[in-house]
Amino acid sequence: MTAEPRGHGRILAVALALAALIGVGAITAGLVLLLDPGTPEVIGPADDTSAADTTDTADIAEPGSGAGRASAEAAPLTLPKSPPKRVRIPKIKVDAPVRSLGLDKDGWLEVPPLNRPNLTGWYRLGPTPGQLGPAVIVGHVNSKAGPAVFARLHTLAKGDTVEVKREDGRVAVFRVDEVQRVDKHAFPTARVYGNLPHAGLRLITCGGAFDPKSGTYEDNIIVYATLTDVR
Repeated sequence: MTAEPRGHGRILAVALALAALIGVGAITAGLVLLLDPGTPEVIGPADDTSAADTTDTADIAEPGSGAGRASAEAAPLTLPKSPPKRVRIPKIKVDAPVRSLGLDKDGWLEVPPLNRPNLTGWYRLGPTPGQLGPAVIVGHVNSKAGPAVFARLHTLAKGDTVEVKREDGRVAVFRVDEVQRVDKHAFPTARVYGNLPHAGLRLITCGGAFDPKSGTYEDNIIVYATLTDVR
């Protein structure tokens, strides 16, 4: 399915802001990460009234019985809409609260406060973790006090698990498919935000070398994962 964004300029601004994340987000930390302004327009995260909300009344997609069994088995595992509360990544010992992030009055992505380095942020204009499509959770790589919540995100590998506890009490379990390090000027906007035929998750932070002259990291670390279980 294809989600048509309401405004390409606004969606691009969101993508730029997201990639500017959390390296650590503001001048006080000196770690703002920027995308190339020449990034082409692509399909971005769904708006509130788009495909992200079409599963609100759906439940866990499980195999059925009888005549409907074959089609049910072919359906991807998905969950209805429910905001995330915590994210756990056992391999790197992350167990962190999740804050809902929107856009500020200028259309830029909000970021978690710098004085809470263990806090992550979920982009609430996209799917919730477990819904059909790519849910996006971002986190700082460091802070003034030292390493932050996603400092070791780059060490994840295919097959590792990410658990997201939701407001409805369910825990969405994702399996890592790939960990990508990309130059900040080549951020894969379409791949991160584009529509999916399954419930996906993207974890994003900064990475690579830090340039003290420009005050930026060279790269983004992006973890791609797929929903595989629900508890």
